Amino acid sequence: MPGMRAGVVAAVMVLGACGSAVEPSDLATAEAPEALQQQAASPLEPPPADARVVDTARAANHLGFAVHAGLLVEHEGLNVVISPWSLTALLAIVAAAAEGETAAELETLLGDAGGQHEGHGRLADSLRSATSVQLRLASGLWVNSELGADDAELAALAERFDAQLVSLPLGEASAATAIDQWVTEQTDGMIRDLAEPLGLPDPQLPLAVATALAFVGDWTQGFDEQASGPGTFTLDDGVDVEVPMMRRTDTPTLWFADADLEVVRLAYGEDERFGMEVFLPVGDLALEDLVEQLDADRWVDLVQQFRATDVEVVLPSFSLRSSVGLTGVLEELGVARAFGAQAEFGPIADAPLALTEVAQVTFVEVTEQGTRAAAASAGSIGDDDSAGPLIFEVDRPFLFTVSDRDTGAVLLLGAIHDPRG
Repeated sequence: MPGMRAGVVAAVMVLGACGSAVEPSDLATAEAPEALQQQAASPLEPPPADARVVDTARAANHLGFAVHAGLLVEHEGLNVVISPWSLTALLAIVAAAAEGETAAELETLLGDAGGQHEGHGRLADSLRSATSVQLRLASGLWVNSELGADDAELAALAERFDAQLVSLPLGEASAATAIDQWVTEQTDGMIRDLAEPLGLPDPQLPLAVATALAFVGDWTQGFDEQASGPGTFTLDDGVDVEVPMMRRTDTPTLWFADADLEVVRLAYGEDERFGMEVFLPVGDLALEDLVEQLDADRWVDLVQQFRATDVEVVLPSFSLRSSVGLTGVLEELGVARAFGAQAEFGPIADAPLALTEVAQVTFVEVTEQGTRAAAASAGSIGDDDSAGPLIFEVDRPFLFTVSDRDTGAVLLLGAIHDPRG
C-alpha cells in the first residue's frame, strides 16, 4: 500500500561550564472512512481516561507552536520544521536536573508538560503503544568521563526518563563517533550527525543530552504514482517554480475551511490514529499571517471542525534536512537563568553549569509512498457538495502538522516556503 515513510527529529542540548559557548551547526537544509465520518466533528478528541497525558500533550503543543513562530521570525522565508514532543522531552530532562529559580523557570515554560514529569513518561508510553505506524522515541545522556559529575544523580535522572546514560571522554573524536552512531541507530540512518550540533568533541563539555523521534507510517489512502508529475508552486515573492506534484483522486477526506484557511487531514494506517494536517492560506493571506493566527488552541479548534468531504489532493513531494538553534527563542520565551552564570544544576554536578546551546535536527521527506513530514496548500472551496469534489492543491507556501488523535500530541510542526529545500 502506498504510504508515508517517516518523520525524524533529534533535539540536542549541551550543559557546559559557565562562560563556555558552543555554536550550533548549519546543516543543508487519508482517506476518512465511514467510521471517521461519524466522529468528524472531533476526530482528534483524546480519550477522557488519559486526562494527564492529554494535559501534557496540550502543554507540549503550546510550547511547540510558540517556538515555531519564533523560529519563523528568525529564519524569515525559510522552511522550518520542529518536533514539539522532542523539544519538550529534552527540556523535561533539563528541568529535572535543575533546582531553585532555574527549575522554576523551566517548569513555567513547560507548563503541564513538566509537572513532576510524570505526564511526559505516560505520554511517551502512549505514543509507543501505536500499532499502525512505526514510532521510536529515545533519549540519551553522555557525561564527560574526564570531568566530575554526580554519577548517582545522573543514573537516577536517566532511569526516570528511560534514557541511555554513557560515560565518554567528550574531548575525543571517539565520543563524537559514538554519539553519531547512537542517533543513526535511533533514526534508522535518517539522521547521522548529532555530534556537530552538540559541539563535539569538546574536552570542557561536562554533559550532553539528546532526544530523538523517528516516525514511519503508510498513508491510509495513498497517492497514485502514475498521476504524479511536474507542477507549479508559487513562492512568497510571486515567482513560479516547477516542483514534483503528487495527486490523490477525490475520496472522502476530513476537511474544513473558513475565510482564512483550508485544511485537510491525511491519515496513516488502518486505525487512522495518526494523521497529517495540511493548512493552506486562502486568498491573499501570507503564510506568516496564518502562523500568527494558528497557535495550539486554534489548532485544536480547527481539527475539531473536520467533516468528511470528497477532496482531490495535490501535494508536492519533497525531501528536506535542517538544523536550527533554539537558544534565542527559548530566551525570548523566558528561559534566562539556565543559560547564564546563575544557572542552578546542583543536583547533577558540584561545579557551576549552564546551558550553552539547544538545537534541533530534522529530516523530512514526502513521496507517494510516504512522508517524514508533509504540508499542503489550498485550491478551490465549494459549499455545495453536489457541485463536485473539492480540489486541495498545495501550490504555494503551507503549514503542516503530524499528530496523534488519541492524545492530541503534535509530533511534527512545519512551515514550507519552498519544497525544493
